[in-house]
Amino acid sequence: MPKSIAARRPSWLGTHLGITHTTPAPSMTVLTATGEIDHNTIATLRDHLSYAIGTSNWLVVLDLSRVTIFSISGLRAVLDADNQARQRHRILCLVTGSQCVDRLLELSDHPTCLATAATVSAACTANPAYSCGAATTQISSHR
Repeated sequence: MPKSIAARRPSWLGTHLGITHTTPAPSMTVLTATGEIDHNTIATLRDHLSYAIGTSNWLVVLDLSRVTIFSISGLRAVLDADNQARQRHRILCLVTGSQCVDRLLELSDHPTCLATAATVSAACTANPAYSCGAATTQISSHR
């Protein structure tokens, strides 16, 4: 597992990001992020996403519902992780609900479709919704 944020973050920085890993089923990994995702914490997010995508069998859920700051560097990390997941035939599903996350996703004109869910339970039990701009479609998944 990646090094903890405490080992990386200089004491003078005001930003904080906590990430926990859980495995509700052998084919799923859930990452729960709390705090701020910005240029000071982005390396930690990238490390955790790469680790989860590399070790998960099928589904990686990134719960962003408790994030208080979500910068463009966070969006770039999520898009990069989504590409990495697709190359490995895995699904990265975002749990949104945080206003800062929802707003940036709404405003961005990203070229890929991201799987999203309203809750972690929904991401783990149902087919995720893939949103491409204004359109949202349900995609069947292969488990």
